[in-house]
Amino acid sequence: MLIEKLCLRFGNTPNIVDLRNTAYCLSQLNYYEKALRMLLSLFDHIRPKLEDAEISNCFKVLLNKVLLRLHS
Repeated sequence: MLIEKLCLRFGNTPNIVDLRNTAYCLSQLNYYEKALRMLLSLFDHIRPKLEDAEISNCFKVLLNKVLLRLHS
């Protein structure tokens, strides 16, 4: 699954530009129940990288998309 591959890059990629690009890609995907569960199960790979402002902003966009989908 694409989400799994992208999330696993957070634990394996030391290059911050690559991680920012990966976070952006994750923020552009549509999240349904299965995809959201996958994201949550792999969140430990992402959590340490959220200190970066650009990565954090991408995840804020992602969360807003998920919340809007839940309320519609």
